[in-house]
Amino acid sequence: IAVAGHAIAAVVQAVQPRLPANTGNPVPAIAAAFALIAGAGLLNLWGTLTTVSRMPIPDSLPPALALLERYGVTGTHYARTLAAVQLAYALVILGTALLLAVAVRDKRRWARVVSAVLAGTALFYALNAGTGTQTLAAALALAGAAITFTKGAAPWFRRRVIAMQPLSPQRHQTKPHHHV
Repeated sequence: IAVAGHAIAAVVQAVQPRLPANTGNPVPAIAAAFALIAGAGLLNLWGTLTTVSRMPIPDSLPPALALLERYGVTGTHYARTLAAVQLAYALVILGTALLLAVAVRDKRRWARVVSAVLAGTALFYALNAGTGTQTLAAALALAGAAITFTKGAAPWFRRRVIAMQPLSPQRHQTKPHHHV
């Protein structure tokens, strides 16, 4: 354990001078945040696909929905509907993650706040009711959002002040008017 601790300390000391906070270059931090946020959406979709592919197909409906059997709804219809809803939900999460990742990359300050709130909420939900894959995806998204609040990423989101330069006087050349 002591050897691993020394190895980690050596890696940290070697990497620290190259961190965005020390170089003034926020691009690596933003690239990492982009990858983590977008990757979280992809990981969530992958986890949903694997879960849906392993779902058993029941022979009959759950007792609470047995009334639907009168209308021709079977256990297969029910399982396929649940799978479609889960996939649609995962696609919405993927789209949201990609939107937020692109907005962070495009220097939108609102995106880092929204991504942090959504990732924190997703992690809270996943820890209480989610799968391991959902928990990992939410943790990755939260890590990506947290990176955007670091000292190294701060210059990326600063307001850009456009310096106004006085306009040079321009002469308008006009044709002389003829008076009749």
